[in-house]
Amino acid sequence: MAPPAATGEDVAWLKWLGKGEKPSRKAPPPRPNSQRAPPPERPEEIPIEAEQLPLAWRAADGHLVVTVKKPVRLGRRAAVKVSGPGTVMAPLTGAITDVQALGNEFTVEIKVDEDQRSALKYILKSLVTGVDVPKARASRYRLTLPAVVSSQEHNTYMTTFSISRGGCGLAWSGAPPPLGGLLQVRLGSGRAAVTLRAQVCWVKELLGRHTVGVRFAAGQEAALMALITGRGG
Repeated sequence: MAPPAATGEDVAWLKWLGKGEKPSRKAPPPRPNSQRAPPPERPEEIPIEAEQLPLAWRAADGHLVVTVKKPVRLGRRAAVKVSGPGTVMAPLTGAITDVQALGNEFTVEIKVDEDQRSALKYILKSLVTGVDVPKARASRYRLTLPAVVSSQEHNTYMTTFSISRGGCGLAWSGAPPPLGGLLQVRLGSGRAAVTLRAQVCWVKELLGRHTVGVRFAAGQEAALMALITGRGG
């Protein structure tokens, strides 16, 4: 049976229904900014003589109070370059927390980074004992490498947590070695591994776990740097 023909009223109703607004598509979300982030600002370089440190250091809150010739911006990072007679040590880093004008000069407060305060205390101690201010140490790389440490007693499997041209830090398992003890340290694995003569220079304990620092014997730097930079083997 054929369907009934549409009446004029039906046609009018369909035309009215067709005039309804169609649902609009949502606008696409804005594209994220594809520009690269600007490079980090270089820290403010602030010089200070080592002999001025005892008066500049405020141990209670970990701040250095330094007088400088040019203005610096509050909140910026600082690299405090400590100099002594014939020696220059690596800069102490921190954050600038206060700047006050004092005539033609400026008083700057720097909150020294936690991991830098032991170095600062070492300098202060050297001023009392008369030991030279330490020179800048070699670059240190935060690398985790397998290490086999050999002594007269046995071989022990370790891992490094930092390496430099002059030595490395080891996450130690078992009883720590004596200070000054001589070791043989094999770093890396496979053909790229290098074996170095070393001496224990420090031992630390934290929550029952030991870390050990060793100093490599001179003359082994080329093989070590080849391993660090991936040119070994």
